[in-house]
Amino acid sequence: MTLIFQLTKKEDLKSLAQIYNEAIKKGGITASVAQETTTSFETFLAKHQKNRPMYTLFIGNEIVGYCSLSDFYGREGYQNTAEVSLYLTEKTQGQGLGYQALLFLEKEARKIGITTLLAFIFTSNQKSIHLFEKNGYKTYGQLPQVAQMNNKNYDLAILGKKL
Repeated sequence: MTLIFQLTKKEDLKSLAQIYNEAIKKGGITASVAQETTTSFETFLAKHQKNRPMYTLFIGNEIVGYCSLSDFYGREGYQNTAEVSLYLTEKTQGQGLGYQALLFLEKEARKIGITTLLAFIFTSNQKSIHLFEKNGYKTYGQLPQVAQMNNKNYDLAILGKKL
């Protein structure tokens, strides 16, 4: 399956919100609990310009996910570090697309001077942890019970990779 990466455009946002909402509905993947809208994704996209890009993932003409690099902590000393986000439609998960997307993000990160990538993943989300570990990420730490959703506490793993 050939995965195509394009910088996210405003017209992609409705589909991307739907993909993110799949993750919210499933639970234990994101700390968001309320469904996102195209408008909220416009705000999200506005934060992903120039040195913090956001990409829409396509197979043919179909949007199957998105990935992005975000600021980590927002202080100048952390400009060489970025947070990775990756979301795929449920029907395309487990087909190697996440692996391809992480390789692509690493290549793009190097181009803009990023030397460290971080991923923040709930420890209950073992599929995502396995994906990142397969791509060479190491556990940098764990924050116990930092999120509570639907009367359940979640531990957060911090995974990182030096480029």
